[in-house]
Amino acid sequence: MNALSNQRLLAYLTVLSIVFICSGCAQDVNGSVHSLSYDKIDMDEVRAGRDIHKEIVQQIYPYQNVEVNNYVRQIGKKLISYVERDNLPYQFTILYDQRIYATAAPGGFIYITTGMINFVDNESQLAAVLAHELGRVQSKSPQTEETKKFFNTLSQTGQAVGPMFGNYGTLAAVGLQLLGAYMSVDPPAIDKIVLADKLALDYLAQASYDPQGLIDFLYKISQSETDEHTLLYHYLVSHEISVDRMKLLDRYFEQLPIRGQSFNVNRDYFNRITEPVRKLYSTE
Repeated sequence: MNALSNQRLLAYLTVLSIVFICSGCAQDVNGSVHSLSYDKIDMDEVRAGRDIHKEIVQQIYPYQNVEVNNYVRQIGKKLISYVERDNLPYQFTILYDQRIYATAAPGGFIYITTGMINFVDNESQLAAVLAHELGRVQSKSPQTEETKKFFNTLSQTGQAVGPMFGNYGTLAAVGLQLLGAYMSVDPPAIDKIVLADKLALDYLAQASYDPQGLIDFLYKISQSETDEHTLLYHYLVSHEISVDRMKLLDRYFEQLPIRGQSFNVNRDYFNRITEPVRKLYSTE
């Protein structure tokens, strides 16, 4: 991304931070983040993740197209070859939801919506979205008691909202932002976001995906149309975008050992495989 594009991106993000009431990055602008801890697999965490996953797929219909699901899983499989917590039972699920959203649950459960697949432009951007969520679950897990509190909140909220919106809309109404709230438990959410960015860039480069895809994806959000803002709201609540975050992302990108390398964003292949998703939202 050239200097002019970067300046435009920072300007757009300044506006977005006001539109979406983002509080600004509490992250140290020098780039210090919480360190990771890679202990043996925490079965309490995995069990909590399975419980949350069961709740989610009961409330939000998983997208069933086999080819698209295999495509997302193949990208995920390439990325998890480079994660630190390689003993988690990673699972990638596409949720049939028009909102532009992606998130992760304890134990390595990664979610992306059909709305997000429709929003991104190519395979590198799709990989970047998944890589960021994988980066988030590398952080040391909260204490088991905190995880239980989170799951209880999720279940109780779903029960309360269900009668108003019906089964399909139970989590869609409050929704996935509650799942994102899990990630805000110690360390602070913004630290996890920044650390996940750094890890995502590393995963993308090592898996031969263009790490520029993460920057391009956030730039695309900054240029989103007004009618997309509602669909992006929950993602921006749980994935705060700020000028400081983008400065750090740019710094991490410059540190990648990728000089002289070329990457294929696989736009044509991406468009062919994901065509069924895009047809869901076509207005033609």
